[in-house]
Amino acid sequence: MNPGIGRVADWPDIAACRAPRPLFVGYAERDALFPLEGMRAADEVIRRHYESRNAGEAYSAHWVDAPHSFDAATQRAFLSWLAELGTP
Repeated sequence: MNPGIGRVADWPDIAACRAPRPLFVGYAERDALFPLEGMRAADEVIRRHYESRNAGEAYSAHWVDAPHSFDAATQRAFLSWLAELGTP
């Protein structure tokens, strides 16, 4: 972790720097910590960056109608995503 990096860059831009490596992001639509509009904007930033690197298939966004959480549905989606990558 780089202390203070959030003061010079937006988190979606930092996450998008993983491209073309695989990235899974779980979004909880009723998250009290992050506004829905901000999550949609973050998803768009990350998706556009991955697509610009010809790696659109490497980015997976999972949306749930839930408050801030890593719920069972998101966990199943994440484990399925890992399995598709061939990760044990």
